[in-house]
Amino acid sequence: QNAGQSIVIDLGSGAMANLMKVLCSDLRGVGAVFLTHLHADHTSDIAVLRYALSIASASGAGDGNGTGAGNSAGAGNRTGAASGVSAVNGIGAGISAGVARWAGDGAKLPLFCPDKPDLEYAVLKSYGQFDVAPVSETLDPRVPGLKFRFAAMRHPYPCFALSAEAPRSAGAQDSGACADGACANGASANDVPANDARSASGRGGSESRGKPAKFVFSGDTAWNEDIIALAEGADLLVLDAGLASSGAAAPAPGKPPAAHLTPEECGIIAARANVKRLLLTHFAPGSDVARCVKEARAGAQKAAANGAPGSKAIPIEAAVALRSYEI
Repeated sequence: QNAGQSIVIDLGSGAMANLMKVLCSDLRGVGAVFLTHLHADHTSDIAVLRYALSIASASGAGDGNGTGAGNSAGAGNRTGAASGVSAVNGIGAGISAGVARWAGDGAKLPLFCPDKPDLEYAVLKSYGQFDVAPVSETLDPRVPGLKFRFAAMRHPYPCFALSAEAPRSAGAQDSGACADGACANGASANDVPANDARSASGRGGSESRGKPAKFVFSGDTAWNEDIIALAEGADLLVLDAGLASSGAAAPAPGKPPAAHLTPEECGIIAARANVKRLLLTHFAPGSDVARCVKEARAGAQKAAANGAPGSKAIPIEAAVALRSYEI
C-alpha cells in the first residue's frame, strides 16, 4: 500500500476474495496488474476482476485509495503471494500520479503479461476493462515511483519473474524482522496477526540506507541462475516452492522436466542472492509446510557454508494469507 494505490501481481482462483478484503471492496486504488504467466492458477480470477471493474465503472466511481493482494504476489506498497499474502513496503512516493485513473473516466486498467499462449492472451486482450501489453525482459511499464525489471523463467508456459524497486521511505525501519522463525520481540513468526506489518529487511538497517527497497517474485519456475541475478540484495524474495524435494531428481524417460523449485533450492537461491528475507509459496496440495520451511533453511545454510554471500540465518518462512510484511 503506497500513496493510495497498489499493484496486483497474479490473480488465481479465490484470490479476488482476498483482494477485496484488503481493499475493503474498493478497487479504485489499483494502479496496474502483472501476470507472471498465463496458467489458470495465476489468472482465473482476472475474469472476476473484469466483472468487478465493469460494475465500478458503471457506478461512476472516481479517485480512491486502495491496496493490492494477489494470488502469487503483489508489489506496490502492498504485495501478495500465492497464499494471498499482502506485504507492506515503505518504499517512497510510489505509484499515484501518472497511472491512469480507470474508474469512472473510461480509462482501462493496465495489465502486463506474457503474450503466449496465443489463445489465453487473446482472451485477455478481448476484455474491454484492461489495457493489455506483453511482458518481456526489456519492458519498462513506466509505473511512477517504481522501477520494474523482468527475467524469463523455466516453466511450461512462458513466465517472467519480476522485481520492483523504489526509494526507501524516510520512515522505513529495518526492525521487527523475524530471524529463523523467531521475531525480534521473542514471538514466533506464526504468532503475528494476519494484518500486522513486520519488517522484511531482516539483517540490519545500515546496509540498506541509501539503497532502494526491493521486492522480487519468481512466478513459477524450475531451477535457473537468472532468478538469483534478479533477486540479488532483495529485501523480500517470494519463491515458488511447489516441487517436493524428491521431485528434484532427473525426470524419468517420457516425463516432463521439473516446472517448480524445491524448498531446498529456494533456500540456496536466497543465500546466493544475499536476500534479507525469503517467503515460500505455491506449495503443492498436501505439502508439509513446516518441513518445507526446514528444508529451505537447510538449503540456505548449506549454500552459506559453501561460500554464498547470504547469512546462514536468513529469515525464511511460509507465506501466510493476508499477512503484511514491511520493507
